[in-house]
Amino acid sequence: MPVSEIGQPEVLQVLSPIWTVKHETARRVAQRMKAVFDVARSRGHREGENPVTVVLDGRVLPRVKAKVKHHKAMHWREVPSFYAAVLRQPGIAVKALAITCLTGCRTSEVLQATWE
Repeated sequence: MPVSEIGQPEVLQVLSPIWTVKHETARRVAQRMKAVFDVARSRGHREGENPVTVVLDGRVLPRVKAKVKHHKAMHWREVPSFYAAVLRQPGIAVKALAITCLTGCRTSEVLQATWE
């Protein structure tokens, strides 16, 4: 289907079945579709509003309350033996885990760290 012919009904047809069941996936799909439509418009392949924006801003899809899943924390008394076991393992990923333990940084901060 040409990108110029895709409208709100087609966007709803894609997002509706997964919006409440797999909300994070649906949200990411919507984000990527929006980007495609924005690029298509900037290159002259379509005109008018972005159908994803219209659907999301119009609150056509049901509201989904995010269900937060927390990971169980390690008891503080177990941390020294865990850290010692980490240090005995080879590999760069283990070193990243050790830095995470020592600094309390987020995973992305450790993975994107530079020597500076």
